[in-house]
Amino acid sequence: MDIFKSVTPPKKRTAENSELTCVLGWVTEILQRYTLVNDDIMDKSDHTTLGKLAGIFKAGVGLTAINDAIMNRVRYVPIIDHFSRARWKDLI
Repeated sequence: MDIFKSVTPPKKRTAENSELTCVLGWVTEILQRYTLVNDDIMDKSDHTTLGKLAGIFKAGVGLTAINDAIMNRVRYVPIIDHFSRARWKDLI
């Protein structure tokens, strides 16, 4: 939110735009998680993600992590649709 406040003109710092900024952050995190899980599955030679042991290499996880990737992939589109794509232009 600090970045939102520093780059957004005061007249656009509404409660609705603040909420949309948070939602955009959540969607970005979900999409990033989706890509990281897929990368972990495809890149078997590197057992780390962001310097830590990748989740798929932890005991009992393995390729069941693909379920997490799929769930993350299908989550972000309904979130964007719920908040109406037409409203996103108000942030810019």
